[in-house]
Amino acid sequence: MTKKKVIYSLIFIFSLALLWELKCTDLWIKQEENKVEKKKEQKHEEGTQQKNEDMIPEVSYYVDKYKNNDIKGVLYIPNTDILEPIVQADDNEYYLNRDLYKKKDTRGSLFLDYRVTINSGRKNLIYSHNSNYHDVPFKELENYYEKDYYKEHKYIYLRDKDKVYKYLIFSVYVETSDWTYTKLKFNSDKEWLKHLNYLKNNSWYDTGVKVDGSDQVLILQTCSHHKDYKKYENKYLLVIAKRIA
Repeated sequence: MTKKKVIYSLIFIFSLALLWELKCTDLWIKQEENKVEKKKEQKHEEGTQQKNEDMIPEVSYYVDKYKNNDIKGVLYIPNTDILEPIVQADDNEYYLNRDLYKKKDTRGSLFLDYRVTINSGRKNLIYSHNSNYHDVPFKELENYYEKDYYKEHKYIYLRDKDKVYKYLIFSVYVETSDWTYTKLKFNSDKEWLKHLNYLKNNSWYDTGVKVDGSDQVLILQTCSHHKDYKKYENKYLLVIAKRIA
C-alpha cells in the first residue's frame, strides 16, 4: 500500500471514529434531556396531584355541615363539577331518594354500597341518579361516552376520613343485563383478574390502562340516557377506575 493510500485510510478511519463519537454524544445528550423532561413531568404530576388533593375538603367538614354521620367520603373528578360527599346507609335504598340532610329528595345522593368499607378491599361501588330534568352530579359522567373527554378527565380522587386515594379510569361502558360488576367476593387473585379483564374488555374504547390481580377498583354507576339504549328498561353507565396512589 502506498503512503498516499495509508494516509487516506487513516483519515477515513478517523472520520468514522469522529462520527461515531458525535453520534454517541448526541444520543447521550438526548438521553439526558429525556431524563430532565421526565423529571419535570413527574414534578408537574406530583404538584398537580397535591393541588387536587388540597381541593378536597375533609370528610369531617361535610359531617359537621350536614349533621350526618353517614357521610363516609368525598368524590372529586378534576376539571368537572363533581366534588361531592359520599354517604352510606344500611342498604342501597335509603339514599336513593334522600339528600345529605336525610330529607326526602327524588334526586337522592351519591352513596357507597352498604357492603363496602370505603377504600378498603378490592372494590368501591358508588351509585347516584342521572336526570334530563334535574341538576344532578352524575349527569356529567355521560361525557365519558367520548374518548376525547376521557383523555382530559381520566383521574378520580376518593377521600375517606384518613387520606385521599387517586384512581385511574380504565373502562367506560353501558350495562343492560349483567350485574356481576357489583360482585364483591372472589376466591383468588386469578378469579379477580378475570373479573377485571371482563370489565376492561367491555369498555367502549381502549384506554391503554393495564390491570392485574392486585388492583383495587372504584366503580361509579348511574342511569344511561344514551340514545342507543332507549329500548332497554335497565341501562347503567359504568365508569371504572383502578387505584394508582
